[in-house]
Amino acid sequence: MKTKKSPNITPHPPLTASDASPRLDLRGGGPQAEGDTVKTLTENWKRALADYHNLVKRVDADKKDFVTYATANIMAKLLPTLDVLELAAIHSQDQGVQMAVKQFRDVLTAEGLQEISPKIGDSYNHEIHECLETLPGEPDNTIAEIVTKGYKINNYVIRPAKIKAYVKDNRN
Repeated sequence: MKTKKSPNITPHPPLTASDASPRLDLRGGGPQAEGDTVKTLTENWKRALADYHNLVKRVDADKKDFVTYATANIMAKLLPTLDVLELAAIHSQDQGVQMAVKQFRDVLTAEGLQEISPKIGDSYNHEIHECLETLPGEPDNTIAEIVTKGYKINNYVIRPAKIKAYVKDNRN
């Protein structure tokens, strides 16, 4: 069977070593012009190489961020299930439920999930805590009660810990 060749496509002649090297017009410039040209080309080459290295670093950082945010998105969807399983384990003495909760928590931890577990009396931190209610009391801006645990991956908070905090005067 014969194949038809497209009439619009013309083959290019093979490249030679002289085609691959840049052509410099050094006519009438002398040794000084040649040195300046080489210096300029060297500087441009170094700049292009630095730009390439910066691009590689930026792409690597973007990949890591993408993986972190994709993992965080999936983890955020699994956290309500973990909460329900933990409540079931607290209210049930069934060893199977407790083993399932432990295994589920271990898998999430292996994927980078970290628990934000504030303690009563710790200082309130708006970056990792969400204050649901303020209560009159001392010391000011300290945790009075923990409502739910929070979770994060690396420094990215998926769900802040929900707390009640003391304030000197109740500012509801």
